[in-house]
Amino acid sequence: MRRAPLLAPLAGLLVIAAARAADFAVLSPATWDAYVPQGKEVDAIYGDYVLRNEHLVAVVAQPLASRNANMTVRGVGGSLIDLTERGAQNDQLSCYYPAAGRYALVNSQQVRVAVDGRPVALAPDAPPATGKQVVLEIPAEPVAGRPHLTLRYTLADGARELLVETVYSNPTDQPVADDLSDSIRADRTFQFGFDAAASCFWASDEWFRQAYGFVVPGYEVKGTGQRGTLLQLVKAGGTNKLTLAPGASQTIARRVFPASSLLGVRGHAGRLAGVEVVPTTIRVVDPQPVRQAQVAVYRDDQLYAAGRTDAEGKVEFPLPLGKARIEVTALDGRDETIELDAGLLGQRNMTIGLSFPSYVVGQITDAAGRPIPAKVSFTGRDGTKD
Repeated sequence: MRRAPLLAPLAGLLVIAAARAADFAVLSPATWDAYVPQGKEVDAIYGDYVLRNEHLVAVVAQPLASRNANMTVRGVGGSLIDLTERGAQNDQLSCYYPAAGRYALVNSQQVRVAVDGRPVALAPDAPPATGKQVVLEIPAEPVAGRPHLTLRYTLADGARELLVETVYSNPTDQPVADDLSDSIRADRTFQFGFDAAASCFWASDEWFRQAYGFVVPGYEVKGTGQRGTLLQLVKAGGTNKLTLAPGASQTIARRVFPASSLLGVRGHAGRLAGVEVVPTTIRVVDPQPVRQAQVAVYRDDQLYAAGRTDAEGKVEFPLPLGKARIEVTALDGRDETIELDAGLLGQRNMTIGLSFPSYVVGQITDAAGRPIPAKVSFTGRDGTKD
């Protein structure tokens, strides 16, 4: 990203920073170190497309018939394969397939990119482009009897969500139809759910501290299956069928975003839905930071969402206004509960102290007083857990 000269006036610095905050790059040896995101599940390779601003880093796989993320996540061309917060990079997404992989996205020659409305070259040696908004469009191969499909990814300056759109059109003289669905690969320890009030489908991996939100206004997102979860986009009235008359078109928009916890995803989805939220920071100490402590928030005695603390014993998220109960549990079972007042406004910064952990020091020897390997177990008494 371009930077203003060190001695430029402050006003100039602010203008430049605001005007040049959305980047596009084709991954290559020249751009790799500066643009590829970090995380356990990063699948980017040379030739893929990076959309980045001050909040997010997203990677869309180059549309090729041979583009697979790995041995089990296949056919990812044109799909979203990496997404993470830029300031705390931790990609855990295997793949998000808009339109559920029902169309072939295999022709990289048809890809169109514009930055602030200006076309951008897609050659591997093309320099990165920077502006207020990046738009990436990937047409699919036509399928007889179905609408024509174009995937459109948009990332704007300051946006905390990647806008993902499926643009369906019917250039024929006959009606065409298709099922409205997406699919996601987020395996192993991920859990899934749907927040109806915010029209947000979510995928959360609590242990690896990453969650994803998919807000689709006007649709209920129904997840089916486990590995390779199919996401049916159900309209009011209970159908996920799309029918287009000759010459008609329809665009379906999703706002996709990452967070370090389900607390962050649900809070941000609520904010998008117009709910008033409060930036909340919780630190868990004993008095040292307690890592991987679970922070669970309950509203009306129902679990709202949970997350785990980072290496600094901290979890940050937007929390809707209202009464809440916070239960903190360390990995070793130490716990604490606090109640939040409904009327508390402004930013919440709370430190929750846990009792200092107990520990055992021992030396195990044989009959001659020499150290010897041994197994030690602790059994709880009077209701104490083992």
